[in-house]
Amino acid sequence: MAFQKMILLAVLFVGLSLAEVPQPKCGLNEQWVQCATCERTCANPNPFCTYECKPPRCMCKEGYLRNSEGICIPGDSCYAQNAPSVSAQSCGINEQWVQCATCERTCANPNPFCTYECKPARCMCKNGYLRNSKGVCIPQNTCGAQNVPSVPAQTCGKNEQWVQCASCERTCANPNPFCTYECKPARCMCKNGYLRNSKGACIPQNTCGIQNVPSQPSHACGIHERWVECATCERSCQNPNPICTYECKPARCMCDAGYVRGYFGVCIPEAACGLQPSSSR
Repeated sequence: MAFQKMILLAVLFVGLSLAEVPQPKCGLNEQWVQCATCERTCANPNPFCTYECKPPRCMCKEGYLRNSEGICIPGDSCYAQNAPSVSAQSCGINEQWVQCATCERTCANPNPFCTYECKPARCMCKNGYLRNSKGVCIPQNTCGAQNVPSVPAQTCGKNEQWVQCASCERTCANPNPFCTYECKPARCMCKNGYLRNSKGACIPQNTCGIQNVPSQPSHACGIHERWVECATCERSCQNPNPICTYECKPARCMCDAGYVRGYFGVCIPEAACGLQPSSSR
């Protein structure tokens, strides 16, 4: 009998502990959350949160952050109420006065990491302009060009053009390089649609590397296969969307269009990938 009472008390205790906490009245721009989590604040707008439930409480509504005074305010006005208002001043060309200033994009750093924190009011570059090394706001697409001395145009090779404000160049080995707005010394560069190969020549993008691959006699391929001189990476059931480059791989048999390499090395329709029986052990 005593044991049954203990079981009953335990069930009652668990039920009470799981009972929903009564919802109190929350403040302005707040809402009651039963399964609370970490909260975004002006000091930390992007905290690392988990799925763990914290005790129920009032939290800021979507789009609001809690400031240093414990009040939920719009995220884009975070800290603005604490920033002293400064009278607008006369700004330079392509500049505008900003009360709640933030980090500024420059030619040296066009994509800085910015927060909601308000910096002191100041003149900043207008949208579409970046501040150069001389402190002047210039059009983004001409960044650095005024610091590069003009060089007389030179005669360029086949499929090349003379570029005063040169940037990084696409090549067969690296068709998608990471480029910045910084001007490199004037030079000959491949025209649009052409990439520079290992021999220094600008060739059509879709023929990149083919001229370096020795032609081989056609081979007899399997069902739903074809011989490819300039082979690339191949789609398979295990990897239906591989990351491919323009680099030529050794000539070989590859699956026809609409087919992928199956688990047993045979080219099968892509839709049949999940239908193959597991190999017996």
